[in-house]
Amino acid sequence: MKTVINNLWTSLLSSLFIPEVNYSLEQKIAAQMIRAVDKAKQEWKDAYNYFNEVTDPDLIEYATYLIETTRRKYVYLVRKAKEMGVTVC
Repeated sequence: MKTVINNLWTSLLSSLFIPEVNYSLEQKIAAQMIRAVDKAKQEWKDAYNYFNEVTDPDLIEYATYLIETTRRKYVYLVRKAKEMGVTVC
């Protein structure tokens, strides 16, 4: 009886999990590039939010610099992704 329950439990658990997929190196690199672009886009948005929150003139200057650097990083990564043939939104 115990073996039957263990077999049923194993069968149930295996049906719940998605089987492991072996992605190619190109697919892994493309996924990493998409994540990097998404992260850079979020950093750019965060820089704008920071700019909208600060009131000290020195921090406003820093926030302006931060917006420009994060924008350039995002644009660079999008350009590199396109060169690699990776579509990013």
